[in-house]
Amino acid sequence: MWRVARVLLCSKCYAICEVFVEWHRDCYAKKMCEKVKKCLALLPDRAHSVCLMQSLTHTQLFDIIKNSKGTAIIGIEALTEPKVRKTGNPFSAILKHVRAVAFVGAGYGKAVRNEGERQGATEAATFQAAPLPWGTWEVENKIITHKGARYLRTQSTPGQRKRQAAKVLSYRDAEGRFLSPEAVKPFLPEKSDSARQSAVGLAEKIQVNTYKFSSIRKVRIAGQSFAVVAD
Repeated sequence: MWRVARVLLCSKCYAICEVFVEWHRDCYAKKMCEKVKKCLALLPDRAHSVCLMQSLTHTQLFDIIKNSKGTAIIGIEALTEPKVRKTGNPFSAILKHVRAVAFVGAGYGKAVRNEGERQGATEAATFQAAPLPWGTWEVENKIITHKGARYLRTQSTPGQRKRQAAKVLSYRDAEGRFLSPEAVKPFLPEKSDSARQSAVGLAEKIQVNTYKFSSIRKVRIAGQSFAVVAD
């Protein structure tokens, strides 16, 4: 028998429950053991599907990102809270469940210069990154700290987004109830392009996103998927 710590992640409400599961050696790979079936029934009133995966705490995720060499590709699922319009908004909060693949550790200025070369935008050859508009680098090009919280900084190129486009999987209110895209659309901010990249001739932009550690639900790093949990 193997006794292994795993995390149950509800794909509907994102409730997380760390459990210890005993697997027989001959059914470990298939996850068919009765113990596993019992664990999968822990959230019958809330979960329509669950997945069994290893977990990373925020500190463990920080250490992995900090110690990774150069630029790394990371897959992210997060439940973010975008800034919304207040006027006429009936929702106390609008949460956006997103899935994306991006680079961590890439220098912004260099990425814009390289993209400018690909697009034939000669003015981008001298582009330099501006200072951070908020927060400070804890790990340069990777992790920002702001008001006591950590944020993961990611970048994506136009070519990378064409291969692996980011997706909005759902919208939810503060209680976790699903909201229709049509209901929330009037209150969401419109996407804006980088004026500085436009000024040097880039038609398609380097996109930067930051994810508060507490918003990240899953990551995929070096071919392995993890549920992300608080320390």
